[in-house]
Formats: sequence, structure tokens, C-alpha cells
Amino acid sequence: MHERFNQVASRHRHELFDSMHDHRFYRFLEEVLGERAYKDYRGSIVLTLSQRQMIVNDHVPANRRLRKEYFGELDDGEPLFPPPDPSDVHVLDEPPMDESTQLLYLGMFRLWKQLQEAKATADAAGVRRSVPPPDG
Repeated sequence: MHERFNQVASRHRHELFDSMHDHRFYRFLEEVLGERAYKDYRGSIVLTLSQRQMIVNDHVPANRRLRKEYFGELDDGEPLFPPPDPSDVHVLDEPPMDESTQLLYLGMFRLWKQLQEAKATADAAGVRRSVPPPDG
């Protein structure tokens, strides 16, 4: 999922999820937003380039041992992992989601969940729908 939904999922987790296996909020986002529910880039928005380089540098000795012991086919000068690149670090162009937008998503999710539950109840009771489902 796109990082901008992490704050909503974290702040309202008790309202959004019945258990750690409840993925309905993510299904809702996917159904309503489609591809926009997912991040559209590769890389990190959490760590800066210098922080990523520091982490890689801290692990050079251990990675050297791993390369020698398990990846003998690699050249001695070849790193076990590619070094961080500026293209791997992204800064979000948009500000974090404000509280009113989070509450809007929360309300929309509640309505979506009620609709899903009503559909399941109708299907279980054998009630025919006057409008065919989107799949058929």
C-alpha cells in the first residue's frame, strides 16, 4: 500500500481491523482507488541517501565474509549488494494526510464494510440482486 495510508492504518487500527489477519481496509482501498492505492516508485522515503550509505558501510565487514563464504563466484571487489543510489530515495510531493481526510477514509470504509456485509447476508439468504455484480 501507499505510505500515505500508514498513518490512517496506525492511528485508527482498532476501528479498521478486527484482527491482525483482517485485510478488509486494504481491499477497500484497492477497490476504491485502484492502482493509486499502491506506491508508484521503488525505494525508500524513510531513510535519506546518507543514512542508507551509513547502514551499508556498517555492514561491509560482515558482507565481505558472507560474499567470501557463500558467494565465492563473485569478484573480491564486487559488493554483495548494490550501493545506495540517489534514484532509490524519494521524497513525497504531498504533505501527510490531515485528520479530516483520515476521518473521511474511515467513514467511507465503514460504509463499504456495511455494504459488503449486506451483500454477504443477501447472498447467504439466496436473495437475487436487481443489479448484477460488477464481475458479471
